[in-house]
Amino acid sequence: MKIAQKRDRMRYCHDSGWNFSRNRESSCGLDIQGVDHTGYYFSVTDKAPDPGEYRYMTHAAIGVGNLLLSATILHRVKESESVKDALFMLREAKQSAK
Repeated sequence: MKIAQKRDRMRYCHDSGWNFSRNRESSCGLDIQGVDHTGYYFSVTDKAPDPGEYRYMTHAAIGVGNLLLSATILHRVKESESVKDALFMLREAKQSAK
């Protein structure tokens, strides 16, 4: 599969999740710029979560080599360090030759 096709497929998967989440309060789809790759992420807010449930969700996807890395982070604090850490790991990801 060519790089442009991978990017299109990744964007389609991201947009599908984005469209599913549109009935919730959400932030715009944003780019993740990796070492030599680009990915996307978005966050949604549940305005009325049930007790014990997470209020925020962030979903991210990025293509690295011939891999598609995807992460969903559930969090209770809007500016969560966990989200920053997960996006950092995705940005810095590299595929090894082994």
